[in-house]
Amino acid sequence: MGGRLRNRRPSGGPPAAILPTLAVRKPGSVWTELPRPASAGTEPVGHVRLGYARASTARQFLDAQLDSLAEAGVTRVFSEMISTRATKRPELEAAVKLAGEIRSSGVRVTFVVHEHKRLGRGIELAMLAEELKASDVGLEFLTGELKGSHDASAIVFTEYATQLARSIENGEPLT
Repeated sequence: MGGRLRNRRPSGGPPAAILPTLAVRKPGSVWTELPRPASAGTEPVGHVRLGYARASTARQFLDAQLDSLAEAGVTRVFSEMISTRATKRPELEAAVKLAGEIRSSGVRVTFVVHEHKRLGRGIELAMLAEELKASDVGLEFLTGELKGSHDASAIVFTEYATQLARSIENGEPLT
């Protein structure tokens, strides 16, 4: 197709996107590593602390979270009133996207949250941690069982270790 990919579209949908294909990525070509971005391997230029606050019911307030984020030197806070069960959290998605964009520009970014439960639990938290790790964004919790700065990849193990310790303290059988 002459170096272009054409996305198919359902009838009546928006026009098809035309995306360029690099010559080294055509079917049958030998894999060649592409040049790394100029910022790869260099020290970050500056540091940004982005925050996220969430309350899940109308009876909860964001004030305490917002105050602790401000005290922690967070320069921009994304906040929303949305249930833990909601599959889409627009403000969280926007915050993570912005963190990745800022980091890709060469600035070090720390994603700061009042407590890990504000992000989700179990697999939700693990998936978010992996997304932050892929963007080389740091993660910090200001309170709770996971208080402190974390390597995003270690969050999964820390979360499960915390759950295990809680189960043992409560005398629950281990399965």
